[in-house]
Amino acid sequence: MQAASASVMAEGGGATTPPPMERRIGTLPSGQEARAWTIRSATGTSVEIMNVGATILKLRTRDRKGELGDIVLGHADELRYLEDSNYFGGIVGRVANRIKEGMMTVGGVQYQLDCNNGANHLHGGSIGYDKRVWECKRIRNGLEFSLFSLDGEEGYPGEVHITARYTLQGNVLTLEMRARSSSMTPINLAQHSYFNLAGHASGSVLGHEVLVFADKYTPMVQQIPTGEVKAVEGSAYDLREPSCLGKKIAQLGKEKGMDIAYDEEKGVLLKDGAELAEEDEEAGPRCVAPIGFDDNFVVRRKEPNLLQRILSLGRERLHPVAKVVEKKSGRTMLIESNVPGVQFYTANFLCGVRGKEECVYLQHGGLCLETQHFPNSINVDSESEFGKGACRIIDEGEEYVHKVQYTFGTE
Repeated sequence: MQAASASVMAEGGGATTPPPMERRIGTLPSGQEARAWTIRSATGTSVEIMNVGATILKLRTRDRKGELGDIVLGHADELRYLEDSNYFGGIVGRVANRIKEGMMTVGGVQYQLDCNNGANHLHGGSIGYDKRVWECKRIRNGLEFSLFSLDGEEGYPGEVHITARYTLQGNVLTLEMRARSSSMTPINLAQHSYFNLAGHASGSVLGHEVLVFADKYTPMVQQIPTGEVKAVEGSAYDLREPSCLGKKIAQLGKEKGMDIAYDEEKGVLLKDGAELAEEDEEAGPRCVAPIGFDDNFVVRRKEPNLLQRILSLGRERLHPVAKVVEKKSGRTMLIESNVPGVQFYTANFLCGVRGKEECVYLQHGGLCLETQHFPNSINVDSESEFGKGACRIIDEGEEYVHKVQYTFGTE
């Protein structure tokens, strides 16, 4: 791992959010220090972020009654994030999602990347950015993490300098990721938090209502997009209206030829009468069938009018991506971003993971909405409809900018 400072340096003044509180976690096998910082706003909303992976460890928001609760999944032992295969809360890259067989061509040169997900490359490789130690400094209303990625890491060309700025104002958490390279290289960063708006230890998210601002999605075969772009209308992928997640997953299962039903009263999915996520006295937690969403949606983007263009000069224009509602707690989350896609994942393989506060996370225990460019798009014709969401390739002097904003509330 690249050496990093464990201390936070101050930048700017007059922040409206109080200075972050620092916590030492421990010493990593590399000898580096793992530390975390908590940012808290005047509304009580707070986020704790660790220098390993610029990872969100805790995110506390108020429910309808005004009580605070942690709504992101994670490990009780923070040192486990170094070997975490679920990517809880980290920033993944150099390229998020999958690249088929780890092969790509950039600038006429073919590169073989690390294949860490069967035959494919996933989230930047075995030691992606979520496993690296980032430097950290204090900024107005938040923290800035930075990382230097060497030429050849996980097979990628070019030296890359990355920054990730987390800021918290009121109930709005904003993450701005930027990258510059010494030579031509692909960049596609993503924030990989698992959300459960009822509280991280509250069980499944099947009762959550989800709305995705997308008219199209990108079909896949063995988790690699085919290169097609397909309308969501008439399918389980149609999430353009608030939809009960359990019902939608059951519909998805039926469309794939599985005997899946959602028991709304119990809040569980059934396959041939058995619960999909259950605890066996001898075998422990298990998944009867790994069914659910793990799909890329094409975010609906409207061209701004003249006034909107004038007002947004010098700023990244954000588009609504998704809204999630948990009715019992009343918590809501609106996600907006400037990138063309979002990977919607419903923790289909999360079976028996030991989490925070001694809880056990089972299948569908959280959901991810990872804003990003399209999976494997480095290998797709950029002139096609799919190519409109292609992974950014930046050269020396160019900058990658990815902004995502989370607004929390109640209803």
